[in-house]
This record gives sequence, structure tokens and C-alpha cells, in this order.
Amino acid sequence: GMTNQATSPTDVVLSGVTVIAAGNSSDMAIVNGNVYVWGDNDHGVLGLGRKITYEANATEVPGLSGITWIGEADNTDVAGNATETWGWGWDANGQLCQGNEKDDWTPIVLSNLSGVTQAAGAGVHMMYLLGNGTLEGCGGGASGDLGNGLNANSTTPVVVTGLVAPVKQITASENDSAALLTNGEVETWGGNKFGQLGNGNKANSDVPVPVNLETSATDLSIGGGNGQVDAQALVL
Repeated sequence: GMTNQATSPTDVVLSGVTVIAAGNSSDMAIVNGNVYVWGDNDHGVLGLGRKITYEANATEVPGLSGITWIGEADNTDVAGNATETWGWGWDANGQLCQGNEKDDWTPIVLSNLSGVTQAAGAGVHMMYLLGNGTLEGCGGGASGDLGNGLNANSTTPVVVTGLVAPVKQITASENDSAALLTNGEVETWGGNKFGQLGNGNKANSDVPVPVNLETSATDLSIGGGNGQVDAQALVL
């Protein structure tokens, strides 16, 4: 409920949280199938339909129920269940996959997506994992962020090409994305200025490339604006 900066962990006044996601300057959580948000409201990212600057208290997003997963990019939020996907907030490059670049201040059904089980994004692109292990992306693609073999934006879903196995887990950073596959391999694509794709060079890639791992990975995360990929591996 405060706007002071904190130098140590503070409690969010919210209980029963099962899933949490952090964005650029706002956060969201699932409680009993409902979505709660707090933080900055730039581009309507809180989905409350109110043109407020911020919300310092965890507040329920109206009109959503039965939510099982959530995801965030910069000022863009998405949430869904086995049958429907909703999105709201910033849509400057079409990361909500609706064929336009229109911000939405309240949740809308993302009718171009079906069967989404996970979503991850950053900057102006968002990746959507489907229940069959297929991976789709929308939004900014100038650095190959969408992994479809092109360096171009897309306001409708495009399929990530060339993955060697179905996808188990996804994550994304400012200009790149990563996928943990069901065979334990990790593949990455997008910007590679700092070698964050983990494939031994600094060239961007608009299609997935394998990360040089010595053993199978069990978990995956990306941190930092430069997109450093961290694959947690199980040492056999």
C-alpha cells in the first residue's frame, strides 16, 4: 500500500497466491483463479480500466475467473486457462496477437490464440506455449525475437520454426527468447550482442539455436535487460 522504495523484502497484502509474475514496473498474481495486480499503470497494464498512474495495493482485475497461468512483457499482461487467453496493456508492436497495435485498458479475449498453457515476454514481444508443445510469438521481431526465420514484427501469431523437440518451458528477455525442450535441451533465438544465446558467438539468430550445455537442463530463466540466459542443469 506504500510507494516508498524498499531495500529489503516487504509483504504484499495478499494470501493464497499460487502463481506470480513480475513485469517492467508492475506485478500480477493468481489467487483462487482470479488475477490481482499492483504497481505502475503505464499503457493500462493493470487492466483495471482506470487511467490511474499506479495502484499500490493488490487489486483484482475485473471480468476474469478460472485463470491458471499468467505472463508479462513490458507493460503488457496476459492470462488464461485451457480454453481462453486474455490480454491487456501495451500493444505497440502487436504483442497481443490481435492484428493491430492498439492498447487495451481492460482484458480482451485474444481470439487468435488457442490452447495456450504458458506465456513469457519482454520488451515488445510475447511468446505463447500451446498445450501440444508448439510455440508461437507476436510483437517485435527486429532481432529475430519471434524465432520464425524473419527479422520482422508480427501482429498475428507466428510459429517458432526448427525446434528439435516439443517445448516444456519458455522465458524471454528484451530482444531474445529461450525454450526448455522435453528432451532437456535449451534453444534460444533473437539478439545476441552479449553472447546471451549461449551458442558460442555473438551473432543474432532469427531461428532457434542450441545452447552449449554439458548435461540436460531442468529449469530455465532469463534475467537482466541484456538478456543473459541462465539454464539450471541437473548434473548426472
